[in-house]
Amino acid sequence: MRNKKIHWVVPRYHTNMIPWVKALQEAGATVSMDVLIQGKTEDHSLIRPVIWEEGSFSRKLNSLKKKKGVNKPFVLPNVWAYWRYLKELKPDVVVVRDPSRYFSRMVMLFSLVLSFKLVLYNQAPLFRRTNILRRLMVHVINVLFRAKWITPVMGNQHKGFKPLPRHYFVPFAADWIGRKQNYHRDTWRILGIGKFERRKEQLTLLKALIRLTGDIPHWHLTWVGELSNEQHQVWYEEIMRFIHENKLHNKVTLVTNQPPSVMSTFYTNADVMVLPSRNEPASISVIEALGHGLPVICSHENGTACYIVDGSNGAVFKAGDEELLALALGKIHAKLKNLHAEFEKEIAETSQKMIDPKLFLAQFSKIIR
Repeated sequence: MRNKKIHWVVPRYHTNMIPWVKALQEAGATVSMDVLIQGKTEDHSLIRPVIWEEGSFSRKLNSLKKKKGVNKPFVLPNVWAYWRYLKELKPDVVVVRDPSRYFSRMVMLFSLVLSFKLVLYNQAPLFRRTNILRRLMVHVINVLFRAKWITPVMGNQHKGFKPLPRHYFVPFAADWIGRKQNYHRDTWRILGIGKFERRKEQLTLLKALIRLTGDIPHWHLTWVGELSNEQHQVWYEEIMRFIHENKLHNKVTLVTNQPPSVMSTFYTNADVMVLPSRNEPASISVIEALGHGLPVICSHENGTACYIVDGSNGAVFKAGDEELLALALGKIHAKLKNLHAEFEKEIAETSQKMIDPKLFLAQFSKIIR
């Protein structure tokens, strides 16, 4: 990995990429990145992505489209300018996020002429049901572009599903921080992280906690989320109405728009992290919480549920089922209360194995050889 030039082409510099970038840099690689969007709370302490503006050809093309999509899937930078840039950069490996994006496809075409290895990155489960058409399409891409694919989502390998050709699991990573505080025996402190969107299922979590109030009277939920558009505001107000109607003001705190630099404080002050969301491709907050030594509860529709060993470092429940979520919460609470020291040791041993940056580096190194 030393002296390798690893270049990423992604919609934006997502938080989940920071540990990857750090691991590559510490292994001696030079890491660079091109994006189309910059998020409001990005951390550029390790790398500053190059933000590309839309080219004139792309603007004309997109003026005809009714659907613009999220994260600018149909946007291209100036084709000639980007060709010259990439040719001069001379990367050894280019990792491209989601080959359905126009920018990604442009870079894939450039790989036919420029001498870099092409790695395609998505968050589709490695083990999943696929049809013949999908397998044929992947085969054509693999042959034409000599590509390999990576995903940080394992999927369900117990149902007999087989990975697509040249597809590999490359795990998310996080530094091991571990528990900095003792378990709060007076009030059970629950942390939730996610945008204020309906699919994050904040109300399902609150309903599950209400179910538990008789057995666990002293609990407090802190939910940290992004509140940056009209849809977020509508759902935020819906949650606030529920809190008011159920007299939960003293039990729930909603925190908005926090930068990554302060998130560690929220993990440190929590006893458990819960993410009940549906249709969640791969939540990085689950990985970060595991890195802080927390047990994590999430739904089966979360891609990073594969990093949770049920009963050892958390629990996985059926999405949308508040009764099963309450049951999972009760079991984790009981283990923390009655087997505190033993459970924390089990969490540490399990989670460190799942999110070790060395594991990411070993897997990624094999793929780019």
